[in-house]
Amino acid sequence: KIVTPMAQGSRSIVDQVIANVLGDGKSPLTILKGDVGTGKTYYMSCILQEIIKSLDMNDDMILILPYFIETDQSNRDFWTILQRIMSALRNTFLVDIPIPKNRERLCEAFSNILEEASVTARKIVIVLDGMDHMINSKEGWLDFVVDLGDAVRVVVSTSMDAPVPPRADVIEVKPLSQVEAVEYVRGMRRAQSMKR
Repeated sequence: KIVTPMAQGSRSIVDQVIANVLGDGKSPLTILKGDVGTGKTYYMSCILQEIIKSLDMNDDMILILPYFIETDQSNRDFWTILQRIMSALRNTFLVDIPIPKNRERLCEAFSNILEEASVTARKIVIVLDGMDHMINSKEGWLDFVVDLGDAVRVVVSTSMDAPVPPRADVIEVKPLSQVEAVEYVRGMRRAQSMKR
């Protein structure tokens, strides 16, 4: 496991998302929005590491589902991702709602399966990096998430021009300042020299 140092401003973004995921936030849906190259995937990776460290991964009632769209080309189809999430929820929490073959009914089934799973789950966390890179995406598929209880948290990253569901907690990711970038590079070099 390689832990890379974060710029000072980065820490506050990660801390803010973690507070939301662990139940202190105002919305179950957190969206990191930023231009290409602002480090959204890096933040999402750090956030995922912090979530895993913070939750008891031996607890059968906790499920973390990470999807990094840009790093895995087989993960780009919206319908495939949705079916994988529903399958994991059904298997983990013994939800007896079938996954329909008809794509038009998948979003409704996803909502019902997630709601049913949240009744018995201590925590369900869906981490979806690069939502704007999904193919065949259906607009509005996350709108209902904001109405679910504390057991469900969804963290997504997307570009600045992507539509945002109402009542989502939106965090804008900006490029590092020159000072932050220099500090980040110094920290990376220190981390690399310690590995040798």
